[in-house]
Amino acid sequence: MIKNIFSKIYFDKRGEEIKRGRSKLRRMKIDSVLRILEKNCKVKGTEYTILEKDYNSILVHLRGKYKENLFKYHRIDMVFKEDYEEFLNAMKNQGINKGIYITTGVFEAGLHKRENRTWFFKKIVLEDYRYFFKKQLGLRGKVSDLFKNRKINFYKYLPG
Repeated sequence: MIKNIFSKIYFDKRGEEIKRGRSKLRRMKIDSVLRILEKNCKVKGTEYTILEKDYNSILVHLRGKYKENLFKYHRIDMVFKEDYEEFLNAMKNQGINKGIYITTGVFEAGLHKRENRTWFFKKIVLEDYRYFFKKQLGLRGKVSDLFKNRKINFYKYLPG
């Protein structure tokens, strides 16, 4: 509950900065996002396999020393139930129990409630643009610094 109150206050105060970040993030090409992810994987020593890549999304299998994740970055206004179920099927086909789904838009209403109610145990992290920037910016960060100095990273989402 306190976490929700803090998030509400944060989004009220940092709303304009997050909107600026969203527009810049949406203009970022998938190849740039993939380059950042590859660089983060090399630094942390994580193996990766690109399973799917098109003009607005990437699907990557990440393998750490002890864990595996399925990472999806989707550049779209709204993620619908069909997109989410496609992601679940990819997790099932790869035999992975943890998934990260990041979008530059928002998730369809009800998906956050469904995220851990599946037929098989899966831990899925759903992050829309607001929560993505909350983690990237922190309390005092600026979007301009984040993009100019190439400080965007995906370390938090890499397996250990």
